[in-house]
Amino acid sequence: MDAIKGILKRWTGDLRWEVVLELEAIAANELRNLEQSVPDFYQWLDEEVLPMEGAS
Repeated sequence: MDAIKGILKRWTGDLRWEVVLELEAIAANELRNLEQSVPDFYQWLDEEVLPMEGAS
């Protein structure tokens, strides 16, 4: 989970969602596995929940 958070912290909220939508299109099964393994995953896409590094 720390690795996922570390990656997401480098991206804006828009890019986070773009990646999820792309994963839905090309790797839906893997995305479902992620959703099951990390119940808070979609909350982390919100920059208010998981702020972008260096953002003030």
